Amino acid sequence: MNNTLFPSRTRSVCHVQSRVVVDVLAKGALVLSIVCLSGCGRSNNSANGDATGTNAPGANPATSAPTIEAKPINLATFALPDGAGLTGKSPANLSYKTKEDTKSAYEFARRQFLALGWTELSGTQISGESASGNFIGAGYKISVTVYPFGGPGLVTVMLNNHGNIDFAKLPVPAGAKPLYTGPLGAMFVTETSVATTTEAVRQLLLAAGWEPHGSEGDVWHYKQGLNRISAMISAAPAQGGKTVINYGGELLCGDLPAPPDAQDIRYSESKGELSFTTTADKVALSKFYNEKLAPSGWKQDGDKAFRNGDYDQMGFYVPKGDVLFLKVWPEDGGVHKVVLEYMTRAAINEMDKALDRQQAAAKLKQAAGAGQPGSGPALPPEAEAAQPALPKVAVAMPADASHVEKSDKRLSFQVAKGQGQSVAAGFQKRFKDAGWKEESATLQAQAGVVAWSKDGQTSKSQRVFLNYTDFGTAPAEIKFSSFGAQLDPTQ
Repeated sequence: MNNTLFPSRTRSVCHVQSRVVVDVLAKGALVLSIVCLSGCGRSNNSANGDATGTNAPGANPATSAPTIEAKPINLATFALPDGAGLTGKSPANLSYKTKEDTKSAYEFARRQFLALGWTELSGTQISGESASGNFIGAGYKISVTVYPFGGPGLVTVMLNNHGNIDFAKLPVPAGAKPLYTGPLGAMFVTETSVATTTEAVRQLLLAAGWEPHGSEGDVWHYKQGLNRISAMISAAPAQGGKTVINYGGELLCGDLPAPPDAQDIRYSESKGELSFTTTADKVALSKFYNEKLAPSGWKQDGDKAFRNGDYDQMGFYVPKGDVLFLKVWPEDGGVHKVVLEYMTRAAINEMDKALDRQQAAAKLKQAAGAGQPGSGPALPPEAEAAQPALPKVAVAMPADASHVEKSDKRLSFQVAKGQGQSVAAGFQKRFKDAGWKEESATLQAQAGVVAWSKDGQTSKSQRVFLNYTDFGTAPAEIKFSSFGAQLDPTQ
């Protein structure tokens, strides 16, 4: 149920590795090999860049602001080797563990890119200890890194989409000289101070259409569309204390803009969300996101926020497409905490399938249990009525429940859109208070499932399942099913 996204560990490694690169610049040939080891990109190109790797479709040389024209490849749809263990998945990043050696693991990914018509860039390195390479398609660059990690005999494979950014054309202050330009990043050096360079880079990127998107220390983030760049601006001891501008890039899981006055901006790929604080209230935020998202086809689901636990929530959606949830907490110290959560239609569909599989597995398990020695043969549905009456499970219906459909073992109803998660949380408390054991639970804004058991081993107990879907575009659907117990809806 939990759609685990690719962790940000790789980007942290890239930033640390970039510092190493800065300190050894004076050693010449070491620069490119160290960059390659980080998985952040390697190229034999000159400082002017390689046309194959950097001139992305939609790039505007005048503004250095690339436009996403071709749809990015969805790494979440990539095949995994037999027996591989998934460790992270999103449209922009993929990671998994496999028992293959580094070369075989790299070749497995390579074959998929070539089958899609992608080009492998120069600089691929494969050894017994690690493998790395970069691929380009429709202007997007994806790095593949393989290294021993995850347990005895296992290697970890990481695929990262770095967007369709033309690093050679990103703006830099006058007088800055290129040190390295490749498909996945670029470095420039200037004699201007770190503080002055940081402000100059900020002004240039804003003028080129890039939006501020948070910072950590000397690393500043900016976004445009799905592209997110990092600009690390720091002093380089190996360059006599000169200032180095180190550009890197990634593809966001979705378009997650922040308002101009946002502070403490943090992007979490693992959660698929952007968090920040702002002085703007929910009315101003609603206005901002409506104006910002409307040109891309997004619509707000209604014109008012609804209460969801301790925050107010608004939904935005693309018809038959992805969903955004804007969550605004009450004012605290003059600011509001805000979270913008993104969920793809593919993830929503995957959750639906997972719920179906879980329910089907539960039915098979129940049928298998009914046929065990001493339990008698499994009875057809029409014979159920002749069996002893099952214990009743009271299900307290919400006051606003509508479209109620029920039988002894099935119950479904609707509540107001946006209320699915809070209704499910309410049932969690009631079942706990009634002595039920919670076997598993996943509650998210858009969908969730809870499983309870009672009276002994799971295979012989009373079991109740709740699942809900709440995409914010229609009333939330709540569904109960039971085994070994009879559902009794009450008001």
